[in-house]
Amino acid sequence: MFRLISLLFLHPIIICPSVSQTASQKPEPKTTVVAAPPDQVTIKTDQIEYNARYHEMVSGQDRYKFLLTASFENRTGATVYLERCYPHTPYPIYDIVPDNGSGIQESGSGGYRTANVCVGHDKPIIVQPGETRIDKLVIYGPNAWTSDKLIIKEALTGQFRLTYRAYFCRELIRCERPDAMQYSNVFTVRLQN
Repeated sequence: MFRLISLLFLHPIIICPSVSQTASQKPEPKTTVVAAPPDQVTIKTDQIEYNARYHEMVSGQDRYKFLLTASFENRTGATVYLERCYPHTPYPIYDIVPDNGSGIQESGSGGYRTANVCVGHDKPIIVQPGETRIDKLVIYGPNAWTSDKLIIKEALTGQFRLTYRAYFCRELIRCERPDAMQYSNVFTVRLQN
């Protein structure tokens, strides 16, 4: 259906210049539109090093925080939909995952991993083709622990990546390309007291 609509939309654009052109008008220069491959979606952080500062103690656990500005660029020819926790949350669902140089560690808790408890809704953040969105995020950590197993400070330092869940369909049911976890550049976090 999308391809048929796209072709019907382009057809009048191709025909209209030749119909409306008169002998006294100069022909408009030809424009070639090249759609970027769908994997050209990037997340970049504003820095490659962050200093997490002591924020508070909760149930015996020291918590730290730092500010991170992320830019999400959609260089595809398709709309990208970013999940958000609530219908009006101004930023997408994100996570901070460790990357120790031998790959991303998706499992596990501690560090800056987020623990989202969200509601179901149909209001994703929409990023149109060619659009760049900027998110200013306050990163807290740790976000999950038990009273008998506190998170050690070493889990809050090292190399990490920011992740967003990006979808190429508004509705995931019967979506040809259901999702693409997007990872930022690697960045380092150090603790400051």
